[in-house]
Amino acid sequence: MAIKILKHKPYVVDSSVILNSFLDESTSPETVDYLLKYHHSREIALFAPSILVYEVGNTLTREFRDLPEFEEAINRFYDLDIGIVPLDYLGMQSVAKMVQKYPKISYYDAAFHILAKELNAIFITADRKYYNQVKDEGFIYLYDDIEI
Repeated sequence: MAIKILKHKPYVVDSSVILNSFLDESTSPETVDYLLKYHHSREIALFAPSILVYEVGNTLTREFRDLPEFEEAINRFYDLDIGIVPLDYLGMQSVAKMVQKYPKISYYDAAFHILAKELNAIFITADRKYYNQVKDEGFIYLYDDIEI
């Protein structure tokens, strides 16, 4: 199912989507470029919970063992200018409720989804397994379904 990105709307992007812009594992790198282009031109807004910083940092330290390469990657990450939003107490409770409802999902993944709900945004994930489990909750697009 092809999905169009709506301009002037907020989106929450998961770590796998962001990491597609750094690693050669992307099935459709043009989609990341498309999202970032519209984000930098302020036609859409990209957000993520604060856990994004740790997930990206963890992966980049494994991928870029050389310190200068790692520093360059981190600089590129911060240049993306994604709005980092901490979860508050009520957000954490909402995440816990979602994990209780769907016991096979992680708290980390649910945090991205709940943030999207709180911002009245769409959560873009590259995790098909997560998507298939929770798609009925709404507020979610599968990365591979985005049409550019």
